[in-house]
Amino acid sequence: MQIKSVFYKMLVDISASLGKLSGLYLLNWQRQLKPYKGIHKGETAYLIGNGPSVNVKDLEYLKNHITFCCNKFYMSYDGHSLRPTYTISADDKMIEDFGNDIVKNSMGKVWLCSAHCPELKEKNYNWLYLRQGSLRLNESFIMNGAYHMGATLLVALQIGYYMGIRKFVLYGVDHNFQFITNDGRTSTSEKNHFISNYREGKAWYVPDTKLIESSFQSAADILSRQGGYLINASRESRLPYIRRVELEKALKL
Repeated sequence: MQIKSVFYKMLVDISASLGKLSGLYLLNWQRQLKPYKGIHKGETAYLIGNGPSVNVKDLEYLKNHITFCCNKFYMSYDGHSLRPTYTISADDKMIEDFGNDIVKNSMGKVWLCSAHCPELKEKNYNWLYLRQGSLRLNESFIMNGAYHMGATLLVALQIGYYMGIRKFVLYGVDHNFQFITNDGRTSTSEKNHFISNYREGKAWYVPDTKLIESSFQSAADILSRQGGYLINASRESRLPYIRRVELEKALKL
């Protein structure tokens, strides 16, 4: 598997380089991605997490905005009228356990992001190649794959950036994880989402909080240098470094 991953990474790099020179994209996921370049230029996007602090009344305020939601957000549809512009999953366990459900039940375009294309019965989604490395944000970086920085919303931000968005608002990002783990890697705790029975008792990978924090900080710094911003309008959040604002104020920016 490691040799296969290295080979595929080389293939991606070659195809992206050829694309810059000739417009020829050899890989299907790159062809699917290309039409999205710059489509939301100048707009603001809301990156919506599923933390316990989410208030469904707030979601009503966001329904007329560009929204990126995560994973099984569709489970909350009965409680509000927000239907996301995009639904993103960059969680290998989530895709393995619930990928078909996410594609089948989510509104808006679905993006599944991983190192290997998932084999699912449901086909109505775009796959985005994920690679390791430090976060980069420029006009063409994502044609070489997005970077897995520990959180699905960080991948959503990279997709949004490629779409021309430079102003991002976090909501529902509590960054206050509660879990018990026996192996130091997985947990079955169900206390970290505003949606009940979110994981249906199945194991999930515990977060690398330091990686997530440093990645959000890097993204905020890059966006600020480019005239944009990343701010946090979550009702409750322990995410450090990112400027906090009230949601009502963020909606007026």
